[in-house]
Amino acid sequence: VPIETRNAERLLNWCHAENIQFLYSKIALQKGPNSIRTNDAFKASMAELIKSGWAKKNEGGMSIDGAHRKNVWRIRSSQ
Repeated sequence: VPIETRNAERLLNWCHAENIQFLYSKIALQKGPNSIRTNDAFKASMAELIKSGWAKKNEGGMSIDGAHRKNVWRIRSSQ
């Protein structure tokens, strides 16, 4: 299994465990799984999640945690 796929799965599992419906890059890079805490690994993981239908980019960003976040993705629920 390619590393991008394994990292995407780790990121998705983390989002589901943390009940994250809207993921923004800063929180993923700071608190997400260690394997995705570089910009390149995070971008590759998100590309995999988007391609497989588990994530969708929220164009224009949104306000989360008291600030406007430019890069936000909606994470599909596991249910």
